[in-house]
Amino acid sequence: NSAADTEQNNAHRNAECANAGACDRSTGLCECFPGYEGRACDRSVCPNSCSGHGTCSEHDKCTCFMRKDGTTDALGDTVPAWIAADCSQRTCPYAKAWVDVPKLGLNSAADTEQNNAHRNAECANAGACDRSTGLCECFPGYEGRACDRSVCPNSCSGHGTCQTMKQFYVDHAEFISEVGTGEVGYDTAWDATKLMGCKCESGYRGPDCSLKECPSLADPQTGPGGKDSGLLDFPAMNNVEYRDCSGRGICDYETGLCQCFEGAYGEACNLQSILV
Repeated sequence: NSAADTEQNNAHRNAECANAGACDRSTGLCECFPGYEGRACDRSVCPNSCSGHGTCSEHDKCTCFMRKDGTTDALGDTVPAWIAADCSQRTCPYAKAWVDVPKLGLNSAADTEQNNAHRNAECANAGACDRSTGLCECFPGYEGRACDRSVCPNSCSGHGTCQTMKQFYVDHAEFISEVGTGEVGYDTAWDATKLMGCKCESGYRGPDCSLKECPSLADPQTGPGGKDSGLLDFPAMNNVEYRDCSGRGICDYETGLCQCFEGAYGEACNLQSILV
């Protein structure tokens, strides 16, 4: 190790075709071995050339292209559009998670906050991502581009509108504003635009609006709902909501017809034929 030509531990010296290819003596061109490229085979090749979805960076590692919509993950980092060593797999849309695990840490920085759930998650943690298409395959009961909405039961049976909890509160706020009872807000809750429900059209009820309501009037026996005003549905509005079949019959929710008890008759069982 006393002269330059006898130095030890001196590797990666210049070599023909970088020792990663064979020289074609007739053309003077290098024929690179698999995994290498360049005029002198002096560059290694990234896996699958990053599938055309990324750039080959240092240490033969692919840097996959990022999403253009600025989607962020649970830690607030921008989500790549493609993943895997060769950028061959697509990512799916993100939304607030239905189920989540609170962050761990000392709560001393944003990235270690505790008790912070419902962060952004792929397919909202309610579906599986199809890496070949970038589309979410939602679990039963969920729908939407990112599985970010619950499914209305039975599509409201064709007798109602599927809407968010936020919209239900908006509808209610418009109703009570007429009598000045205050305001109702449901804009900031994490599930305000995620949890869906059926708003049934007049004459139908039930979670899926499949039950046909029966006619109802005041109870002829002056039981609950028997007074002139009936049961007050919203006192300030003086609205009434009588019992099914006036409290004197059983409603057949398939037909919407009353089966009156003995001594009562009429479409709404609100008439009395004998003293009971």
